[in-house]
Amino acid sequence: MALPHRTSGPWLALLLAFSAAFWVACDDENALVGTQVPNSTPDTEITSTPPNADRTGPFVSFFWRGTDHDGDIVGFEWRISDNGVDGVVDIADTLGLDWHFTTQVDTTFFVSADIDSFQADVDDPDLDGGQYRYWQTHTLFVRAVDDRGAVDPTPANVSFTATTIAPRVQIDVPRFPPSISCARAPRALTFGWTATDPDSDDHVPEAIRYLLFPVETRDNCYTQLQYETEQPIRADDPEWTDWIPYDPDDIETRLISYPRQDIGKRFLFAVQARDDAGAVTPLFEWAKNVQHVEIVPGQFPSLIVSSSVARPSTFAGGAIVSQVEVLANQPIDVSWTASGDSYGGVIEAYRFGWNISDLNDPRDPGWEVEWGNGAAWTASPTKRFQSGSPNLIVLARDNSGTVTRGIVQFQVIPEVERANQRNVLLIDDYPNGTGTSQQDLEVGWDMTWSGMLQSIQGFQPFDVIDAQSDANRLRFANVSQYKSVIWFTSPNEDTFFHSQIAPGGGRTAEDNWLEVYQERVGNILMCGPGAMQSTFEGPGLFGSWTFPVIFDVPAGGSLGFGQTILPDGRRTNTGRTRWPWSGWCLEAVDQIRPGIGNVFGETPQQLKRTLLCDTLNRAIVADEFLAEYPDAAGRVVELTPLPPRNELDGEFFPNFEEFYNVNVTNRSGQLVPRACQTPMYRLSARRDNGFIANPRVECRPTQRDTSPIDGVPIAMVSRLYSETKLLAGAEDFVWGFHPMSFEVEQVRSALVWIMQTRWELPSSF
Repeated sequence: MALPHRTSGPWLALLLAFSAAFWVACDDENALVGTQVPNSTPDTEITSTPPNADRTGPFVSFFWRGTDHDGDIVGFEWRISDNGVDGVVDIADTLGLDWHFTTQVDTTFFVSADIDSFQADVDDPDLDGGQYRYWQTHTLFVRAVDDRGAVDPTPANVSFTATTIAPRVQIDVPRFPPSISCARAPRALTFGWTATDPDSDDHVPEAIRYLLFPVETRDNCYTQLQYETEQPIRADDPEWTDWIPYDPDDIETRLISYPRQDIGKRFLFAVQARDDAGAVTPLFEWAKNVQHVEIVPGQFPSLIVSSSVARPSTFAGGAIVSQVEVLANQPIDVSWTASGDSYGGVIEAYRFGWNISDLNDPRDPGWEVEWGNGAAWTASPTKRFQSGSPNLIVLARDNSGTVTRGIVQFQVIPEVERANQRNVLLIDDYPNGTGTSQQDLEVGWDMTWSGMLQSIQGFQPFDVIDAQSDANRLRFANVSQYKSVIWFTSPNEDTFFHSQIAPGGGRTAEDNWLEVYQERVGNILMCGPGAMQSTFEGPGLFGSWTFPVIFDVPAGGSLGFGQTILPDGRRTNTGRTRWPWSGWCLEAVDQIRPGIGNVFGETPQQLKRTLLCDTLNRAIVADEFLAEYPDAAGRVVELTPLPPRNELDGEFFPNFEEFYNVNVTNRSGQLVPRACQTPMYRLSARRDNGFIANPRVECRPTQRDTSPIDGVPIAMVSRLYSETKLLAGAEDFVWGFHPMSFEVEQVRSALVWIMQTRWELPSSF
């Protein structure tokens, strides 16, 4: 309301009275605001805990929240107690614990899962055998803090039990054979181990420690039973090393070597692992994380010498000499490796030399290097020798000072001029058995072969080698005296080629001296239903091949040869090193009906091909062959199978022929024929022709009237090494069938055409 401009009279008295009352009221501080209300303390709630608080890992996550009725929450304070053996939190468990401030409403904590000095960790029946679980109970306390600094007087809390599976550790160097007593060890002890933690993210424990425990109070070694009864290793032994951070990629945390010890000394070596949660490998188990050894003499490194011209040779000590034949001027690449893992030795150094006169003279001029280690000490530069018997000496020394010596004696076969070679060598590598009937059949085949080769000038009975009875003549030195070789074989694993020349599982095919002959000397006809299958190894533990066998693929097991790391570090498909691919230009080998093995994609109830219907009925001359070799027309003709003369004879007639360079199954993988090959004969299957070669076999029409393998190549021409032979431009031939099962004159005509026109052998045919 507006007041008058001039105040006087009763209005003035009223105004003065009101003003006096107002100022009196202002002097009394409680007159307007009343009684002060105290600050309210906040409340705290834990909103999320691990789903199973009775069994968490060492990493645990919690969420919480706070409320304040008369202000704002500015943060939280937390602390975690490590509860005692009883698992129950009490005042003693929280004494001295500091509160930690945070503004966050969630945190992941890392806590111990092993009660300090608690030895009663027990085997958990819910775990796999050999696993041990550790635990420790904790309590988390959280209290909210408001904007006036007040804290929740009754903090929220939750108890939980952190658990962890104890880490494992296995001594894996050396790899001693199982024993109930101490193992034989070298003077310089070396031990290595691998540690794992089953329930950590990377499965790697935090640290390891180890102990070498001298056994000085016993007259003999412990037996396993005595050791387990006496338990001589103690976790509190002061000789344990400090805990060492464990890095599986750092050899220094996985291997320890000790100085040379006296002969006869005995030791127990133990190693433990510890995880992030504090759990330690709880037991000292025989042959697991404990190894018992006795120092004995006579432990030698194992030395393996590999070369491009021979099978690998293994040496231990120094009494063995390996003999190898090589062709004059043939390149020789040799490398080697040694190991002492079997007895705990570490290879310290190598030395090697050529044509060393005195092995005991460290200054012999033949030594190429002093003692050392590395690439320059584990391989020799390429060598070529014109003649003589050069030797290679390789020494490998371990950390006990023990030396293994490997001696490889090379016999250089002089290059024979073609004019001085004999014309043709027949190698009969077809095992037939020892019974009377089998021997009669063998005699019949020998007569047939001799009849077909008699037209070759100078052919004599001496020019035949039976690989089963005269194997000592099958040497590179003898074979290289011939211009050409016919090798008659089968898929039997007892063949000379398969057992003596074909590579073993995982090795390269570089020890095949017949490929050296093929490349640098003369020509080959490989023939028989296992002509190529006998030249490579079986699939090892997988038992049998899955056909087709494709060479240039990375697949392993029954589907292929896997992969190989080359010396330069590159990775290649191992099948490329097998002779069918490297020497014959073949992409794949298959069989009409595998005797051992299976066909890709088929089931026992539904075979892709059978002997009754898909076996070879005739061998048709390939159109590509006649186009490339028009002079073969009328001489290389269709081959007609002979009818079997008896039951035994029938076993060796068309059944298990092999074919090449096709993938007639639905197996993935593309075959790319190379320019160095041409089909010579193709298969005509029984179901695709009215004539049945074997009258005992009938193939009735089916819903599928055409055989899936009709027309596949069963004979190939290879030009892969044509330009490196003594006769430039001459080809090699592989027939995947049994020559004796066809009309003799048809086979003879094709054979003489090969020898006359392609190998330039004089013939009267």
